[in-house]
Amino acid sequence: MAERRGANRAWVIVILMMLAAVFAVMFALDVFGVPRPSGRDASGEAALTETGLSARFDSSANTLAAASPSGLYAVTKDGVRLFDHSLTETRAAAFNLTDPEITIRGDVAGIWEYEGRAAFVFTPDGILRRIDCSDPIINMSVGANGSAAVITRAGAGYRLSATDKAGNELKRGVFDKGNKYPTGAALSPDGKWLAVAFLDIVGARMNASLAFTRLDSGASFEYADSVAASLGSNPDEIIADTRFSPDGGALYAATDKRLFRVDMDAPSAEKWSYSFGGEVSAFAFDGDYGAAAAVGGKVAYISLETGGELWNAEVSERKAVTFLSADGGVVAGADGMFAAFARDGAELWRWSAAGGNAALYFFGNTARAVVVDKEEARVLEAGNKKE
Repeated sequence: MAERRGANRAWVIVILMMLAAVFAVMFALDVFGVPRPSGRDASGEAALTETGLSARFDSSANTLAAASPSGLYAVTKDGVRLFDHSLTETRAAAFNLTDPEITIRGDVAGIWEYEGRAAFVFTPDGILRRIDCSDPIINMSVGANGSAAVITRAGAGYRLSATDKAGNELKRGVFDKGNKYPTGAALSPDGKWLAVAFLDIVGARMNASLAFTRLDSGASFEYADSVAASLGSNPDEIIADTRFSPDGGALYAATDKRLFRVDMDAPSAEKWSYSFGGEVSAFAFDGDYGAAAAVGGKVAYISLETGGELWNAEVSERKAVTFLSADGGVVAGADGMFAAFARDGAELWRWSAAGGNAALYFFGNTARAVVVDKEEARVLEAGNKKE
C-alpha cells in the first residue's frame, strides 16, 4: 500500500510538472510575443481558414504586393501581374526596374523606381502609359482618374510634372531656389486640384508645408502663387501621405504626428486637426470614411468627416504596429501578428504569419483576407468565432 501511495504521489508530481510546463509555454506566448499557431485567434478559436485559392510567385525575385478594389497587384523587377479576388491572373506587363515601388489610388497603380528614369501608370486593363524622365525620379503619385504626378531631381533642385490620363501635361514646376523641396503630391479625382507636400529646411530644423494649385490655372506652378498661406510651415513635421476624397471636395494630409483636413472650397485653412499623441509608425486611409494610425502597439481610428476619434484598440502589448491596411475596416500587424477590426471597432479576428514575413489585406470584404509573402498569395476566410 505504501508503495502504491508512493507511486501515486510520483504521478501527481509528474502531472503537476507537465501542467507547469504548459503554463510556462502559454506565458511565453503572451509575454515574449512568440507567434501562436497560424490561423488561430487569441482564444484558440479558428478565425481564418484556407479557401484553396492561391497564386504562386517567383521565389527568386522579391515580390511587392498591394491590394486594390479590383484585386491584387504583384510587382517584381521584371514586371507586374494583376489578380482578381479569386487570385486568377487577369493582366500582366513586363518592364525592367531594379527596385520597383508602387502607389495606388482606386484601381490605378503607379509603378516607379527611386532614382530611376521610367514610371508606369497601370490599370486593371493593363499599362495605361509609360512616363520617361530625363532626371532621376524621387516620387510618383497617381489619381483615381488615371492622372499622374512625377517629382524628379534636377541638379541642385527639383522638378514636378503632372499629366492627365492621356499623358497631356497639366502642370509643371521647378524648385531650385530657397529651402523648399517637394516630397509628394496628390491629384484630385475630379481633375481640378494638385496638392504638393514640401519639406522646408530652416537651419537645423525640418518643417512641413502644403501647397495647392488649380490644374486649369495654367501650366506653370510656383509655390508663391499657390494657396498655402494659412497652412504655413508646421515645425518638426513631415507630411507622409496626402489624398483627396473620392469627390475631390476635401484633402486629407497625414504627418508623423497628426492628421488634418482641408476643404477645397476654402483651401487656405485647415477644417480640423487631430493629434495622435505620439509618433505614428503606420498609417492607412479607409476610403472616404476614416483613417487608422498606429502609435506603439495601439491603433486609433479617426472620422474623416469630423476629425474625432471613433475608437482605439490594442494590437500588441510589446510590439510596435508596423503594418496597417484599411478597406471597410482595419488590419493591423505587429511582427507577423495581425488583428482585424470592423469600422465600429469590433475585433473580427487575429492571425499569425509563420516566420512573421507577410502582409495581410481585406479582400473584397472583411470576411475574406489575402495573405502575401515572398512565394505566394492565399485567400483566407473568416470562420465562426466564439463570442
